[in-house]
Amino acid sequence: ALGPLSGLNSPVVVLAGLNLPMLMRCISHRGESLEELAQKALAGGQHGILRLGSKALQETTEK
Repeated sequence: ALGPLSGLNSPVVVLAGLNLPMLMRCISHRGESLEELAQKALAGGQHGILRLGSKALQETTEK
């Protein structure tokens, strides 16, 4: 939490980087606690990165 460093009186969680799935999860879950929101945004970002059209990816998913 960066609250004291930022001069804010509320807790802050910093995630580096942003992609569309992260943003969509933040919007969809904005009513949840800060920690839950950060975890869902992080998961959305990690699961939202795909390489499409890769033969290697298709071979690994078929096993």
